[in-house]
Amino acid sequence: MSIEIFDVDLSIFGGDIYRFHGYEGGNYIDANGAVVGLPIRYNGNNYIAASLTTEGFEISSKGLPTPQLTIGNVMGQIGALVKLYDGLQGGRVVRTLLAQHPIDYQFTSADVISLEDIYSIDRPTNHTRKSITFDLKSIFDLNGSKLPHRAIFQNSCQWIYKSPQCGYIGSLPNCTKTVAACVAHFGEGSLLPFGGFPAVDAVQ
Repeated sequence: MSIEIFDVDLSIFGGDIYRFHGYEGGNYIDANGAVVGLPIRYNGNNYIAASLTTEGFEISSKGLPTPQLTIGNVMGQIGALVKLYDGLQGGRVVRTLLAQHPIDYQFTSADVISLEDIYSIDRPTNHTRKSITFDLKSIFDLNGSKLPHRAIFQNSCQWIYKSPQCGYIGSLPNCTKTVAACVAHFGEGSLLPFGGFPAVDAVQ
């Protein structure tokens, strides 16, 4: 079982980066009878518990996913951001899957099931007082492309070693081009420039 965490980056508008998770396994009832969720700590950042539902993130040979992300809006914060930043259109959403942790809410790159999937907010839909649903699109689809102009491989980086896309400038002489090798080169907890798609099977 996995845990989804999301970075919603609104820096394109001069805003902040908002970090959420929708895992309910650690929820508890406080003294006032309210449901409280614990924050998740990953890669040096806190992800606050939120009411989240997702759909459509699966990828296949038919094309890139066009997922939807629904975020609770009971307190009105998300609605205020939508109004302030023109629907959040063009904002970046990064989705990461973590292995469910049996002990605490502290996660490292060793717990990652799927590295960052990056999407752009296309538009907000179904805006209510309780929640807002956002249509997302892959960053590879920003120019109308249905798939990136390269093959998709699950655990094989396609970057040329020490190329600008790879970004490694250290002293290790070679790389086996797996996720584990990328971690060995860039360090535990680092944002990895891995040139593969760990969440999918090989498709064209």
